Amino acid sequence: VRAYPDDRMAEVVLQRGRVEICDEERYVVSMQPDELVALSDGQYAGKHPVDAADYVSWTQGILTFRNERLGEVVRRLSRFYGRDVTCTPESEGVIISGKLDINEPLEVAVRTVAATSDLSVTAKDGGFELAR
Repeated sequence: VRAYPDDRMAEVVLQRGRVEICDEERYVVSMQPDELVALSDGQYAGKHPVDAADYVSWTQGILTFRNERLGEVVRRLSRFYGRDVTCTPESEGVIISGKLDINEPLEVAVRTVAATSDLSVTAKDGGFELAR
């Protein structure tokens, strides 16, 4: 489950077994392994196939990104490390794919993302900012 108080979207990914999700409107969705159900403001927003291993890889020290916008990547890094990581508005839509070893320091992770996408890194207020 990926759900944060400051996000409108919540996601549920099933690795094994079978579950049913009930949204705030009492709409019920059945899930099979390797499916993602999205909720927006507590209401069903869709279901699609995924590789569940990508969503649980953080439990083995790896953050996996598949065609994710840089804006989402920096939010995930900030949440995981507990420090600010931002990007400029013009770089927010850069698409990122890859895996990061989250046992490495934040600076290493940020510089790895920057190097793979031709971005610059600036240390800023105890965190980092990525830019084109």
